Amino acid sequence: MTVFWVLLAIFYVLGLFWIAIWGDKESTTAKKLTRHPLVYSLSLAIYCTAWTFYGSIGEASRSGWSYLPILLGPFSYTYLPSLCSEK
Repeated sequence: MTVFWVLLAIFYVLGLFWIAIWGDKESTTAKKLTRHPLVYSLSLAIYCTAWTFYGSIGEASRSGWSYLPILLGPFSYTYLPSLCSEK
């Protein structure tokens, strides 16, 4: 089972490199796809999500429970109004 996961990880990384090499080519199809606003938006979203996740894990490991209000603020702003409103 471990061999399967190792091979899958290797093929995944090779696939990512293949996509990156293909995207750097000067063909019209590659230019059209890589310069599309949707691709830019998705790549920016993935970058920000990964940065936020790893940054928050590092901050939580350093400061412990004092990091909790940073997570509770957006949660309370988003979900508490819908929980408290009468329908």
